[in-house]
Amino acid sequence: MTTDARVEACLREAVRDEVAPTIVVGCVDFRLRHGNRHVWTAGESRGKATQRQAVFDLASLTKPLATALLAAVFVDRGFVKAQTPVVALLPQLGVQYQEVTIEHLLAHQAGLPAWKPFFETTQNPEAFWKELFLTPLERPVGESSVYSDLSFMILGRALEVVGGGPLDALVREHVYQSWGVRDLCFDRQFRKAVGTRVVPTENGLLGIVHDDNARRLGEMGGGVLGHAGLFGTADAVLDTVECLMSHRLSASVLNWMWTPVKNSARTPGWDTPTGDRPSSGSLFSKRTVGHLGYTGTSLWIDLDRLAAVVVLTNRVAFGRENKKIQDFRPTLHDRVMEFLS
Repeated sequence: MTTDARVEACLREAVRDEVAPTIVVGCVDFRLRHGNRHVWTAGESRGKATQRQAVFDLASLTKPLATALLAAVFVDRGFVKAQTPVVALLPQLGVQYQEVTIEHLLAHQAGLPAWKPFFETTQNPEAFWKELFLTPLERPVGESSVYSDLSFMILGRALEVVGGGPLDALVREHVYQSWGVRDLCFDRQFRKAVGTRVVPTENGLLGIVHDDNARRLGEMGGGVLGHAGLFGTADAVLDTVECLMSHRLSASVLNWMWTPVKNSARTPGWDTPTGDRPSSGSLFSKRTVGHLGYTGTSLWIDLDRLAAVVVLTNRVAFGRENKKIQDFRPTLHDRVMEFLS
């Protein structure tokens, strides 16, 4: 069996085992000038669109592919600094945030809790933001990285102040349109695609963000959040990675964005493989950055091997307790990296 066929067989088995109803996997080998991209698909299609054109809720890939990229662009252009205190942009945060910088938020080192159910307790956008801004820190700033949706909610709001507009519009203008990337945008910009290209998530949700806090703020007319809400295709994700590898950011900013911060394996906006069996499998090098998304998505970029792999699924369509993807991810990434070898 060829390495290509082994990837295809892995995807067919995953659909049969109900890892997810729809799976699209793409890879890029940056060492090659031509024919360097390959995409595999499996499972259900939507309407007349091909599986490759399927639009997925990218969940927490929003963090590196939207909010962190916008922060990097703003740092590159001198609009803000990595060490800018967030209270300089959002004074309503108060004295407990005096030491928290943009970089702390990007690297999950602000000391914020991982998650809070704001969707259960707030009735309007003003109350949502007030409760978020009053959230007490749980750890000393910069001491360690503890993954936190709240960090990117606050970061997104701070970037709106820097850019003078809504987060989704700023990301579209300064990143995707500037770089020529199509088919990446926030949920409220994808309404026209509902029923044609967007694959469903939990309870048949179509074209509306799955994340409870992001969905609630949107329902209240409060806009989008920086931690979740991005939708897109596998090709659009790979297009964005190709832009990054083609020096759309300065070398110094790109190096900053992909270098682990002090006291952490995380970089500003990105994760790195950790543990005995990381989701990226066993064949990525130590110089790898990426991220996971709750709906069943992931992106890993091997900076030594000069390769990237994106995996998009809607595993939550079978319910958010469906965790079969945890065993599937490492195996799949090994198969794709074998194909690239």
